[in-house]
Amino acid sequence: MSAQVAVSAQNFSSPVRVASEVRQSSRLALLDATRLFAAIGIIWVHAAQSDIGLILYPIGTFGVPFYICVALLFMTRSLTRQPQASLKHYIGSRVTRVYVPFLAWTVVYLVLAEAKTMLAERHFELPPWSVLYAGGQQHLWFLPYLMVVTMLAAVLVRLLQHRSVLQKIIAATFAVAGLIICWIPEPTWIATRESFGDMEFFRYAFRAIPSVCFGLALALATCMNGRLPRSNTMLAIGGAILFIGALLLQHDMGSVKILRACAGVGILLVALWPVVVPMIERVGSLGRYSYGIYLSHLVFIRIVVLWTERYGVQPSIWLDLATAGFALIASLGLSIVLSRSKYTRWAMGE
Repeated sequence: MSAQVAVSAQNFSSPVRVASEVRQSSRLALLDATRLFAAIGIIWVHAAQSDIGLILYPIGTFGVPFYICVALLFMTRSLTRQPQASLKHYIGSRVTRVYVPFLAWTVVYLVLAEAKTMLAERHFELPPWSVLYAGGQQHLWFLPYLMVVTMLAAVLVRLLQHRSVLQKIIAATFAVAGLIICWIPEPTWIATRESFGDMEFFRYAFRAIPSVCFGLALALATCMNGRLPRSNTMLAIGGAILFIGALLLQHDMGSVKILRACAGVGILLVALWPVVVPMIERVGSLGRYSYGIYLSHLVFIRIVVLWTERYGVQPSIWLDLATAGFALIASLGLSIVLSRSKYTRWAMGE
């Protein structure tokens, strides 16, 4: 989730120009800006506590489907652009850039949780072994899940290289499978399962399967030539309509799997639009820190929660907004600081 924008906005005679009119970049400014937007959405999901905030929380649920699709697109592009690269090396890099930061932040959240327990109850509890895949905080489940998904998908991509007909068949199969799984209810063993210290890992993992299928279908259909796909104006508009429609329907229907997946795919179609706007480029330059924001934002949300509990502050939409704003600024600042040193940037997946 970390990269810098490569296209410069200087010396443009027009404030908005499509990428075909300027030097092509390997990155998309709008895609990087959308990474930051998705991180803000996830912050909102965790910050919303008031009645109004909980009603509005679905507006941030597109983040995980979006990140899954982006990760699969970049993985496919990377492996097909460098066919000589070792698959073993790629899998090793996933462990280094995903699982190692996951373990580090799991320790951070466990230490904070145990410190609170020690102060309140004067005893220490050993964490369950499930923290090795579920993490020390609820949002961390996504990292091991994404690591395993991209590893398995990488093997599939390598197997399908130079098999164009089979690529199309498998891509269509994944698209259909994603649609079917959207309507399959949670298995009983998940629906009736207590947490058991696994932070509801299996429930979140099951809900994310359609997004994995759609992301793989899109990656196999568009990225096997070693390049990221680009949306045209009509696709971007269609993606925006799909995104907004899926979020609005979530308000009425609840967080149905297909709506979350559609929201993620919709915003991805917008993000792949090669439009160049100076402001988008400036915002996009912060997109490289979205990984760090995702990892660290709950530290700052917990600080606000402890403060409100201490002083008996009642939930309100204004408090939700203030909490989300504080968490965004603080986690962004922390990510920038940690990314500047070679001794700490690994904690940001860099």
